[in-house]
Amino acid sequence: MMRQVLLVSLLSLGCQPGGLRPIAGELEVSSRSIDFGQVYTGTEVEQSVVLHNRSRGERRLSFSRTGPFSSVDGVQVLAGGSELTVQVRFAPAEPGEATGTLVISDASQMLEVTLVGIGVQVPPCSASGPCQRSVFDPTLGACVESLAADGTGCSNACTTSGLCSAGTCLGLSLDCSDTDLCTVDACDPSIGCIHPPQACAAPTNPCKAARCDPALGCVESDVRDGTSCGVADCTSAQVCLQGQCKVLPVPDGATCAEATPCQGEGTCQQGLCERPAATELAEAWHYDFPGLKFSFRGVTDALQNLYWLECPSAGACSATSYSRDGALRFRTPLGQVGLTASQLPYLLAGDELISANGSVIEAVASSDGAPRWSYTLPAALPGAPDQADVQVIAAMAADQTGLTLIVRRALGQQEARQSLVLKLDLGTRATVFSHFHDALVDGVVSDESSNLYFTLIPWYRQAVPTRPNSLVSLRATGVERWRWVAPAATPAAVARPIAVFNGEVILEGGEVRATQDGSVRASAPAGDVQDHPLMGPSARMLVRRPPSNDRLEVIAMDRGVATPAWEALVTTLHGSNAITDTVATLGGGVLVASGGSRQPNVLKSFSSLGVERFACVIPGNVPGGAMVHQPVAMLDGRWAVVESRYLMPAQLRVFEVPGELRATRGWLGRNGSPSGCPRPVP
Repeated sequence: MMRQVLLVSLLSLGCQPGGLRPIAGELEVSSRSIDFGQVYTGTEVEQSVVLHNRSRGERRLSFSRTGPFSSVDGVQVLAGGSELTVQVRFAPAEPGEATGTLVISDASQMLEVTLVGIGVQVPPCSASGPCQRSVFDPTLGACVESLAADGTGCSNACTTSGLCSAGTCLGLSLDCSDTDLCTVDACDPSIGCIHPPQACAAPTNPCKAARCDPALGCVESDVRDGTSCGVADCTSAQVCLQGQCKVLPVPDGATCAEATPCQGEGTCQQGLCERPAATELAEAWHYDFPGLKFSFRGVTDALQNLYWLECPSAGACSATSYSRDGALRFRTPLGQVGLTASQLPYLLAGDELISANGSVIEAVASSDGAPRWSYTLPAALPGAPDQADVQVIAAMAADQTGLTLIVRRALGQQEARQSLVLKLDLGTRATVFSHFHDALVDGVVSDESSNLYFTLIPWYRQAVPTRPNSLVSLRATGVERWRWVAPAATPAAVARPIAVFNGEVILEGGEVRATQDGSVRASAPAGDVQDHPLMGPSARMLVRRPPSNDRLEVIAMDRGVATPAWEALVTTLHGSNAITDTVATLGGGVLVASGGSRQPNVLKSFSSLGVERFACVIPGNVPGGAMVHQPVAMLDGRWAVVESRYLMPAQLRVFEVPGELRATRGWLGRNGSPSGCPRPVP
């Protein structure tokens, strides 16, 4: 809280020829100033000072005040050698700084006590539902919610002509049937009818495939004849014929191993699988960052163009875009000067590339880089109790309803201690909602319905370790959906959210919670789970370091459970280790690169069942981990990564990975969608 400290003068004055004569040691006051701090308008705070009569005679004291303060009135008699406690009250009628003076005097002496306080506007409170009432509690400094009385009229986007009953709005329900058996008919009280796709269970017969018919619902059909349904080698193979798994002999010349980006396909020859020798990955093109600071987050658009920010050692930064084939599309100078961090937030929203640096946002057209608009955080942010000395946009999230900013606020010379969740309309930049928090907001993600999830971390955790973290979810309109507060005994139990999809949100470390109410769904197996999970329609994949600390593994967990469906080795650890972000591939697989101090960097692909499909050496690098935790970009048939090498310029390298395609639904990489929003692809 920003407070202005004012000095207080204590005057002991008496009459003497030619002026005032100081008298010491007779009437004394316990405090030379009273600082009421921040007080909400419409409320009152009381503090006291004590007057001591050090003389033997009684004193007849009168009191007066200036400013929005009140105290005792009239004349008070203070006997010799006694003391008097005086209550002073501060009741601000409007926000802003207030100062005043309490004057205590008698015929021979005058005391002045300086009074200071800050009036703070009571923040608006939004109820989480039509049968809830939210009222601000100045004692707690937060909105307190209660149930509306039974019988209170209510309505929402799903219910009309309703009455409240035990906090639930009961009335006429909206008919959300769309007569399509391939969708789930549901209603969200904030937006109305929704129709998420119906998930059809996978058949137990490997030669059958699930599909959905709008009139019949989930049905099964035969897979293509010749599809593998079991073990195969160069003598016999289990393949599907007319929906049944059959064992057939394998002739010479049959394909026994699929082609990979670094090795041709294998063919059966006299009962053995023969294939050409493996090669290194082929580089399609590269781009050097000599003498530049840059922010590369793997952001791509639907046409597979790449986007990043780069800054010279002096001068303005530029929004930069290259095509899939390495052609410069634009390099537009921005008003931003210099990067303060290697990963400044930027993302694609609609047809604009939006970037932030400090308190400024700039947007350029994604087609040609033409400047579109800029926005600077106002000094007085809506919802904030005061003006901060420093305001920095720490993160951004975008969806079809607007642009959400996470603003870190610092007062004076202090580090950032407060946050504001501010949502803007992308068309007008008008404020949609603003939430102030006397804590740090971390890990903002957005789900398919544009609900937000983030963690609140009290800045004074080290000084007050019992103050817990909180996991919070907001609707797209800013109304709080739910809040889960860690038990005071384990305040660090709530980590930041890092991925969300299909009704689940993953927290850093691997804990999985339900998006509906924040309840725990599952926890990843013991070990150090890295911070780049993937989420598909039916499963989640994470990279973890087991307790033995000697290997890195990809683990897959089916939705709703914690037991691994499969585990696959990424690399064995030898000294320092490098690992890139993971990226989801079409068919439920994953791409990830790794290396170490004793081994070269290798790009590995795992299938949806955890089978290693290939491991291709990345050319032109040296062991030692040049790609540690680097973001990656997945293009159709190409994979891009930045190598940050010791004493060498950083380099964006794009490699050929024929046949590898990016997944089309889910949390596909570190930022969820390729646009970097961060949110999943629905």
